Amino acid sequence: MDSSRPRILVFVEYFRPGFKSGGPVRSVANIVDLLSDRFEFWVVTRDRDFTDAVPYAGVDVGQWNQVGKAVVFYLPEARRLDSALLGRLIGEANPSAIYLNSYFAPMGRRFLMARRFKRLSELPVVIAPRGELGARVLQLKRLKKWLYIALMSRLGIYKGLLWQATAPHEQGEIQAIMGQGVEVRLAPNLPRATVESLQAVRPPKRAGTVRLVFLSRIAPKKNLSFALKSLRAIRGDVTFEIYGPIDSAAEWQLCEKLIATLPANIRVTYQGIIDNEQVVEMLGASHFLVLPTLNENFGHVIFESFVAGSPVVLSDQTPWRDLPAKNVGWDLPVDDLAAWQRTLQECVDMDDARYQEMSSACVTFARQWPASSNVLEMTLALFREAVRGGKPSQNPNDALAHDASGLVNLK
Repeated sequence: MDSSRPRILVFVEYFRPGFKSGGPVRSVANIVDLLSDRFEFWVVTRDRDFTDAVPYAGVDVGQWNQVGKAVVFYLPEARRLDSALLGRLIGEANPSAIYLNSYFAPMGRRFLMARRFKRLSELPVVIAPRGELGARVLQLKRLKKWLYIALMSRLGIYKGLLWQATAPHEQGEIQAIMGQGVEVRLAPNLPRATVESLQAVRPPKRAGTVRLVFLSRIAPKKNLSFALKSLRAIRGDVTFEIYGPIDSAAEWQLCEKLIATLPANIRVTYQGIIDNEQVVEMLGASHFLVLPTLNENFGHVIFESFVAGSPVVLSDQTPWRDLPAKNVGWDLPVDDLAAWQRTLQECVDMDDARYQEMSSACVTFARQWPASSNVLEMTLALFREAVRGGKPSQNPNDALAHDASGLVNLK
């Protein structure tokens, strides 16, 4: 390993080769892929993928593994991440800073408790809640979450942390819960370094027919049931394909009941889990991505839908806003059923000329967004501040030493 690069030790529940948990894996993987020329990344993660009963094949569980550009420790399912093991892993990694990729996840919780009670050496810590502190999300399992927040705050667990907000609205959410005095830095999620763009052929769009796709975990937060309710009164020939792991059996049971009530012109199929590498191709064969999520701090599938040239129908609880003005989709009030029905009917009724216009706008938007939003520079600044012990750079050019113009290469 190159000792000249600061080392970041990441705690994340799921990582490569896993993919079923969606956003968290991709968020950390993209950081590793794009910033490994500036930092070394060591990762502690579970030994199996989300919902899997057996460990990954081809990795050494309980040991450090070279996985792409990261060094990864796969924690055995039966091994508790206690203070002794945390101390050992930190000693072996010898990091300049710690990165916690969740607010509520067990790994981060155990690390923060051990840190609070002085069982670990003092290190700068960055915590990324990833949308977990959104008002609508906190309403899910409300009592349990608020008791946890109150207890951790009372114990002083959050003292000295550097918080990552991935969008301005998340910055406000963190400050609303943790107080205005907390140190919050805005650093949006990074898209993949290289994405295959489907520039050549888009599926033809006939007025009166549409192919819609939902791709996310099936959980109350993702609000698939609302999408199904929105389809009830839609006229025309509608195909609605659902992709993603079933995270909540109760939510899926509700969805199955709703599917059974839909009219014959609405055909809904559950397609199961799809590998990340197949997502853009799948989206490219559809007309629109539909995601009425209650909160999304980024939404990798949303960006990949733009890459694929598929316009989106989203809730207004994501960072992707003012989409009609960009001609790439809609961002609708999450509880306005009538607005969703009007928009989905517009999708059905749309002709090919209008659709191809929106599709081209999506690809153009995906090409231009990374450089225009300075996402790479902001993430670099966050990690540089962390390794300096929470002290912002005095050099105005420090965060700009990495050119973001080639951040996403659309082949």
